[in-house]
Amino acid sequence: MWTRKELKTRAKINYKKNPWICILSSLVLVTLTGASFTYSYKGATNAAQSQGFESIADAINNENALAFLITFVSMMAVAVIIGILLRIFIINPLKASASYFYVINNKEEKAEVKSIFKGTEKGTLLRLAMAVFMKKLICSLWGLLFVIPGIVKEYQYRFVENLIIENPDMKWNEAMKISKEMTNGQKASIFVLDLSFILWYVLAAIPVIGWFVLPYILQTDAELYLELKKNNA
Repeated sequence: MWTRKELKTRAKINYKKNPWICILSSLVLVTLTGASFTYSYKGATNAAQSQGFESIADAINNENALAFLITFVSMMAVAVIIGILLRIFIINPLKASASYFYVINNKEEKAEVKSIFKGTEKGTLLRLAMAVFMKKLICSLWGLLFVIPGIVKEYQYRFVENLIIENPDMKWNEAMKISKEMTNGQKASIFVLDLSFILWYVLAAIPVIGWFVLPYILQTDAELYLELKKNNA
C-alpha cells in the first residue's frame, strides 16, 4: 500500500535529477492553460476593432451598438468553434502529453525535451484527443448530478491520458475501464493526497513561482500512477 510520504519522496528525487526539463514541461502546461482565455478575448477585441472601435467597451457604449453586436456575435461564434477544435485536437493532447512527461522522468535517468510531446506523435494524437474529449464529456454529464458524481468520475478516470499515451492502440473506453480498476478503493486516499497539496496549488497559481512548484505536484501524480499500475498488473 502506498503512502503520501513515499510518493512525495520519490517525486522530489526524480524532480531533482532533471529539474530544468521538468520546469519546461510545467511552463508548457501553464501556457496552454491560459491559451483559451487569451484566444477568446482577442476574438472579441478583433470584432470591436473591425467596426472602427478601439475597444469592446467603446463599441458597447456607441449608438451603433446593434451593428457591432451582430458582427461581434458572428465573429465570436467562429472564434468559439475554432477554439473548441483547437482545445480538442491541440491543447488537450499537449497538456496530457506535458503531464505524462513526469512518468517518463521516473523511468529515465535523463529524459529528453522531446518526451514532453510524446502524446502528439503520429498514431497517438487523435486517440488521445478522443480519449480526453470523452473523459471530459462523461465527467461533465455526471457533474450535472449535484457535482459530487462528476468529481467521483474525475478520480475514476484520472489516468486515462497516461494509459493512451503508453498504449496508442488502446481505445478510450478501454482506458477508462483500466483507470477505473486502478482507482478502485483508492479514490479517498487520492483525494487526501490532493488535499495535502492545497498550499502548493496556491503557490502554483503565482506567475513564475508556479513553474517551479507545479513539477513537484505533477511528479507526485506520476509516482501515484506508476504505483497503482504496478498494483493492478
